[in-house]
Amino acid sequence: MAEIENAIIMAAGLGTRMRPLTYKTPKPLIRVAGKPMVESVIEGLHQNGIYDISIVVGYLAEQFNYLGEKYPGVKLINNPYYNQYNNISSLYVARNELRNTVILDGDQLVMNPKLLKREFTHSGYAGAKIGQFTDEWIM
Repeated sequence: MAEIENAIIMAAGLGTRMRPLTYKTPKPLIRVAGKPMVESVIEGLHQNGIYDISIVVGYLAEQFNYLGEKYPGVKLINNPYYNQYNNISSLYVARNELRNTVILDGDQLVMNPKLLKREFTHSGYAGAKIGQFTDEWIM
C-alpha cells in the first residue's frame, strides 16, 4: 500500500463565482464557521501526519504569507500564470513537488480528516450528496 508523502493545495484562482466576497480576499481565505477554508485543509492534513504541504498561490498571493508561519511544513509556490490559465498551470508550477502526492483545492472544507489519511491504494474524488439541483460541478 502506498503512502502519501506530501500535499499540493491549489489556491491561485480569482474566485470569480464568489464575488463580491473575493474582490479583496482570495476564495480559500474566505471564513466559514470562523476559519479560512484553506486552514481546514491544512489542519486535516496535519491530523494525518502530512506536513510537507505546498500551496500554489496567485491572486492576492501576499494574503497567504501567514500560513507558513502558522503551520509547520507549509510553503508557498507562486503561479505567475494564474490569471491566464486554469489549475493545470498551478500544477505545472508545482511539478517538482509531485511524488506520492495528494492534490487538493484550497476552497473546500475538511469536515472529516479521515478522508486525508496517508495510506491509499488508488486515486479518486471525494464529494458530498446534495438534496437539490445546482449548476455547480458536483458528484
